[in-house]
Amino acid sequence: MNAITLKNISSNKIRRILILGLSMILFCQCNTDKGYEVLKDKISGIDISTKDFFTSYGFYALSNTILPSEKEVDSLANVLLPGYKKYEIRNIRRDEPGYYVETIHHLQGALRPPTHEYLKMYGSSLSKHEREQLLKSESVLAITFYGGKDNINVEQKRIHKFISELSANKNYVIADFVTLQYFNSESWNTARLIHYENDVSNSADQILIKISKADNGMCRAVTFGMEKFCLPDLSIPEFSCEASKKYSDLLLLVGQYLSENRRISSDSTLQVQLSKFKNPKWKVLAKKLNALNDFKIRFKRTSLQIGDKNNVQYEISSRDLKSMVDSIFGVSNTLQYVLHDDQIKNISAEARKELPKLKIAFNTNKLVDDYLVVKAPILTGSSSKEWMWVKVIRWDQNVLEGSLYNTASNNAYLKEGVVVSVDEKDIFDFIIKNQKGELIGNETEKYLLSQKSKGVY
Repeated sequence: MNAITLKNISSNKIRRILILGLSMILFCQCNTDKGYEVLKDKISGIDISTKDFFTSYGFYALSNTILPSEKEVDSLANVLLPGYKKYEIRNIRRDEPGYYVETIHHLQGALRPPTHEYLKMYGSSLSKHEREQLLKSESVLAITFYGGKDNINVEQKRIHKFISELSANKNYVIADFVTLQYFNSESWNTARLIHYENDVSNSADQILIKISKADNGMCRAVTFGMEKFCLPDLSIPEFSCEASKKYSDLLLLVGQYLSENRRISSDSTLQVQLSKFKNPKWKVLAKKLNALNDFKIRFKRTSLQIGDKNNVQYEISSRDLKSMVDSIFGVSNTLQYVLHDDQIKNISAEARKELPKLKIAFNTNKLVDDYLVVKAPILTGSSSKEWMWVKVIRWDQNVLEGSLYNTASNNAYLKEGVVVSVDEKDIFDFIIKNQKGELIGNETEKYLLSQKSKGVY
């Protein structure tokens, strides 16, 4: 990548680069205290919305594709974003709808394409070729959008449609700099735009939960992306890492509820009523939970930790958070194994012999298209499990992390794409690709189908 020589650029350009450098580590700046009501106010309810939003996206051109020009952006904005003003300065809070656009050739901080390993997890919809091309990108078209809290879902839908149209039939990778996730034009529509099909948007599926492990062995969870909806980010400070999935799900559940019901009580508590969800998907999911109709959580203003988004953040607490979480999602963390006949056990044992080789091949990027899917038992209730396929995105030591390849038959909360962890010892079978791109493996399923055809199963 060529360095920029200051004598060849204008003073305005230099100023822009300096401003960008200061904000790059957290590309989406967020609101200050001014936009929030004080939690100690003795009123009937407190609207915890921020007064404005500030979201940023990037377009990376792959191969020989050319980035859209600012003129093209302006032309499309006139059609899809009527009333949006074009701003000349980026890093300022505004509650008047508008956008700032800039093509940047010297990529630093959050604008620099992430590592191959990061893209496996947060750009999993990208093909291996797209990931490789993204890593070579040296320029990005960055667009920042501004607006107020009124009609926030309508405005976000318009912005998401704008991004969809700008990238349609183009060889671009779209970066969401709020959640630090990456999409191609197709996956943008299926992972982002689709959530605005209903009158009440599915906000929870547009945020990211970051889980980190502390020195004491306990885990912490925090949201990325609530700022899009003019809301504070949420965190849970300390819990057993074995229960990470349940605490991550709690943040999603509360995040969606807050996006639909923005007021909390004057004592900083939120009464979550599962029957009151409005988004169709979340109405169905709420009915499948184990909890009673209502549960209450308390919010506490908390300071940011390194790596958090620069947004106001509220910590979730309750008198006994663990008991409450267990009551919602179930208590058991152990998996009960179904009985298999000796033949299928032997077939599985043969498949498991390949795991050491697969592990090395996966972690050295030797598998075709980095494609590895494993079958493992996933907990779907307090004491029930289901054998499910998991697309592996990380394999560290004896633990694999991946996204579900299908949706559980008796728990819609465990849907395709949900990230889960699998213990290496629990793997039952696997599927990879050969050099022709054909799927190979899955010998246990072949055996079960052969037995079914004989009327055995």
